[in-house]
Amino acid sequence: MNQSIRRTTHAATALPARQSVSIDTILWRMAPGATLSPDLPPHVLREWIEIIEKRLARERHKGIARHWGYDLNRHMALKAARDRLRARLGR
Repeated sequence: MNQSIRRTTHAATALPARQSVSIDTILWRMAPGATLSPDLPPHVLREWIEIIEKRLARERHKGIARHWGYDLNRHMALKAARDRLRARLGR
């Protein structure tokens, strides 16, 4: 995986609840300083999709388990970000 993309699990990177979140905000919270420039190569987009899919699966499992930390807004934001990246990639 690209060294410039680092995943963090620090509590400060959690997405805020009840707030519409842009794809750049989601990416920035996953890797501070990251932005989605229009000229990213396809392999970087695939890496971002992979990261978001892992986080989406984790959030989905929280929802299924009725975990107190599940956030429907975060789940929807991650899904929207994944769908937008897939559309950019042409999947």
